[in-house]
Amino acid sequence: MAIKKSVNEKLGIITIGFSPVVREGLQSIMTKDERIEVIGDASDGSEALVRIKRAHDRGQTVNVVLTETRNGKADGVQATRIVKDAFPEIAVIVLTEVSMTLILSTPSTQAPAVIYF
Repeated sequence: MAIKKSVNEKLGIITIGFSPVVREGLQSIMTKDERIEVIGDASDGSEALVRIKRAHDRGQTVNVVLTETRNGKADGVQATRIVKDAFPEIAVIVLTEVSMTLILSTPSTQAPAVIYF
């Protein structure tokens, strides 16, 4: 899946569910790249939908959601489903310490993420 953005448009990213320390670290790394705009963060998929809609209302484009398999109020797989159902054009990257075999072979954890790390 290609991420759609114009040549001069920044890559808009929202994070979901990371602990404050991890979130701050990720955002610190991402903001060093002038091609990336960290639009915000959310505690779960439902909150991410609100953030994405608000970003769109402000004229910002969310291209990528970065989440983890286990996060705040809801797991990252559920957050992925919520985001992809509402915004199928948004790429989702999931960070995980869970075995890929488990994620890909268990129906309850399958979700349409673009990349699992």
